[in-house]
Amino acid sequence: QKKVLLAGILLLALFITIFFSQQKQQTKQHAQTGIWQPAPNTTWQWQLTGNIDINVDASVYDLDWENTNASTVQTLHSQGKKVICYLSVGSIEDWRSDAGSFPQEVIGADYEGWKGEKWLDIKNIEKLGPIMAARFDVCKQKGFDAIEPDNMDVPSGNGSGFPLTATDELTYANWLANEAHKRGMSIGIKNTGDQAQALVSNFDFAVVEKCFQYNECDAYLPFIQANKAVFEAEYELSTSEFCPQAKQMKISAIKKNLNLDAPREACELDQPISQTTTINPTTSAPTQQLVPSTVCLGSCDVLTPTTSPNITTPPASPSSNPCDASSISSYNTQTTEYQISHHHNNGNEFNFFQFLI
Repeated sequence: QKKVLLAGILLLALFITIFFSQQKQQTKQHAQTGIWQPAPNTTWQWQLTGNIDINVDASVYDLDWENTNASTVQTLHSQGKKVICYLSVGSIEDWRSDAGSFPQEVIGADYEGWKGEKWLDIKNIEKLGPIMAARFDVCKQKGFDAIEPDNMDVPSGNGSGFPLTATDELTYANWLANEAHKRGMSIGIKNTGDQAQALVSNFDFAVVEKCFQYNECDAYLPFIQANKAVFEAEYELSTSEFCPQAKQMKISAIKKNLNLDAPREACELDQPISQTTTINPTTSAPTQQLVPSTVCLGSCDVLTPTTSPNITTPPASPSSNPCDASSISSYNTQTTEYQISHHHNNGNEFNFFQFLI
């Protein structure tokens, strides 16, 4: 019995070691490729219909992959905004330009409540994969920063017309994440709370609908805990019914019309507008290992969203008030993971840089 117990403990230890090794490797790969990861409380706008309102006070836009042109993405970029590319990865929409590319064998049951839409066989990546990869290429060519993969939560059992399992969903989801990352784009999970814990290490944010209405928001806390944004939309609740909780949970919640046109009501955030970027550490790593701490670097003028900060070794302990009142920079260390926060204290900008050495 002791031998069996010892063997079990060794296997568990091996599993834990492999799990955390994979998470660290994925984070390191993100740092090396410049994958954008939005932080909690990042403000957002979600618009899939109508003329795009480019003047919304939000640091992230989520727009349709086919109905948004490259010039709109470029305009938003010139305003310092990031742009997410919305597309369906789990259903065929008969009005899309590439609808004829889907072979009949991957088209399943009707998507109830959505005319002209049918579920897809996400297990058949051999046939489905090239179509989705081509869509990702369109997003990349137009300059999008990230992917919102709608309908990745295809019904299990036979609800889609195919005998799908939760494992099939995870396999497809990770394939999607890898395809996005290969193109230098980030990707979020979409309405897949039951898989959030399993997917948080390979996905960069979450996009969620009506989690406050259905009391499901806790499922997405692994993303908040990993310093990744949860973008959430409600359609029926009033802002007074969900904003206080959203603020407490650091969830970027908004109220939208069901047709996802321009109008938007956003919850007030505790933190300034946030934007998270990973950078290559080649020229910016400190010269020595520091103990876990938060220390002030002084003026933050050297930290910008487009250039790696020129960092020399900062003091190893916090100072009482070495920074001026209008701009604060903090340097956070945790073993080999370093984070640099750049904060203009006017409530209009908060840029966050992360790298590994």
